[in-house]
Amino acid sequence: MKTQKLIKLLQSRNFSEIKNNWSGFEGGSVIFSKPIEGNIYLLFIIWEDHSKALIAKFYDQRFIGRKEPAEVMFSMSVKDKKDVDYLEKFLQVPIG
Repeated sequence: MKTQKLIKLLQSRNFSEIKNNWSGFEGGSVIFSKPIEGNIYLLFIIWEDHSKALIAKFYDQRFIGRKEPAEVMFSMSVKDKKDVDYLEKFLQVPIG
């Protein structure tokens, strides 16, 4: 999925854009985040040529993009809109 299309899709589904200041994600990435429950978040890490989705636990929302997640529970490569739709179904909660 082209980067700009994915960014527009996530913005339309009310994800928060977070600046990446953590060295654990490759440079030049942008992070989009949405809380799932408690301190667990659905993240999309977007680079110029590829994207990745994570379900991860952070002790504080302010740590996203700054520190390593306390736990990564799920990770997958995002290639097209079907992958985003799959996550919505997998989580059984609307992402929008």
